[in-house]
Amino acid sequence: MNRKTNAAETDVADAEDRSDDPIGREIRRIRKTRGLSLEDVAKLAGVSIGLVSQIERGIVSPSIRSLRQLSKALGVPVSWFFQTEDGAVDEDGDNIVRASHRRRLSFKKSGVIKELLTPHGLQNLQMLQITLEPEASINTGLIQGSGEKCGIVLSGALDLVIEDRTHTIWEGDSFGFDSSLPHSIHNRSQGVTRVLWITTPPIY
Repeated sequence: MNRKTNAAETDVADAEDRSDDPIGREIRRIRKTRGLSLEDVAKLAGVSIGLVSQIERGIVSPSIRSLRQLSKALGVPVSWFFQTEDGAVDEDGDNIVRASHRRRLSFKKSGVIKELLTPHGLQNLQMLQITLEPEASINTGLIQGSGEKCGIVLSGALDLVIEDRTHTIWEGDSFGFDSSLPHSIHNRSQGVTRVLWITTPPIY
C-alpha cells in the first residue's frame, strides 16, 4: 500500500461511521473483514479509489455496473446488498415472501429498484420485480449470462434489446430469451415501468 492510499484512507476514517447508506456501510464492512484497502478493492473492481471511498461514505450511489464489479471484487453476490426497509425477518419459512418483507436494492443514480421475490427455498431460479424510472435502463455493457430469462411488463412499457434488435414490450406483454445473447432493457416511456423478471439459473 503506498503513501497516497494511506492518506486517502486516513482522510475518510473519521467520516466512515457517519454514512447512513446501507450499501456503503456493507461494502466497507466486507472490505475490512477481507483485510483489503481501498486501493485493493478499486484495482480488483476496475474502478477508481475515489469512487469506492465515495460509495462507502454514502456520498454517491453505485451504478448497477459498479456494484456488480465491487461485488465480484469483494467475493459476494449482488443479492448480498438487498435489504428490507425495516430489517424485518419473514416468519413464513422458505416458501413465502410477503410483500411487506421484500428485500430491495435501490440504484438512485440509475433510477432502478430491484426487489427480490424469490423465496429462500428456491435455488434454481431468481425472480425480481424491477422498477425503472422514465429513461432508466439496465445496460452493463449489454449484459450476458447463461441459462434463460423471461418476464412480463406489469405496468408501463419497456424497450428490450436482444443482440441488435429492439422490441417494445407493452403492459401485459411477456418475453423470454437465451441469457447468452447480449441484451439490455430501457424505459423509454414517460412513466414508471414495472417488470417481473425471472432468471434461471439465478444470477447473484
